[in-house]
Amino acid sequence: MRALRWIFGLSVAIVITYFAIANRHIVDVHWSPFHAPVPVPLYLPVVIMTGAGFFTGSLMIWLGTLPSRLAAWKQERKLRKLEKQMQEFQQAEPVNETGLPMVKG
Repeated sequence: MRALRWIFGLSVAIVITYFAIANRHIVDVHWSPFHAPVPVPLYLPVVIMTGAGFFTGSLMIWLGTLPSRLAAWKQERKLRKLEKQMQEFQQAEPVNETGLPMVKG
């Protein structure tokens, strides 16, 4: 799985690099009607907006999976507590049906 992630990431980086090299034309970006336009290479706003979209999508996915991750974290905590109790019971002295410790002999 890690190799697929690296292959995908590398291919996206190559495509972005090729796009940046092929689109070095200067364009005017108008941030607001009250400011002068800013001349920037064409690839810059495209790459910035693509990165912002990727970040926003990742954040939405992370927030969407938050309830299930919290539930898994609580279950793991409960499991550790029960395992600790089970280990304590296994190390305790054996008792008979009256609840008193058994006499070895």
